[in-house]
Amino acid sequence: MSEDALRKIAKARDLRRPELHVVAIPSMGLTLGEIFFLEELAADCATDGRYAFLLVAPPLPVTRAVGTPINPYALK
Repeated sequence: MSEDALRKIAKARDLRRPELHVVAIPSMGLTLGEIFFLEELAADCATDGRYAFLLVAPPLPVTRAVGTPINPYALK
């Protein structure tokens, strides 16, 4: 997301300081992921020399909630 888009959404919501979490989660419905443990994936990539993968981490479909658990998958 660009900084301009973040500022426009924050202005529409009358926020003085546009913070990504405050704008992205309630206004955009964007799921954010943090603190993924990727050591095993890195070791597997080093073993077969293939570093391209798709990381998928869908949240539970809970309406009006944040912080739902995820079960991430790396598809190579």
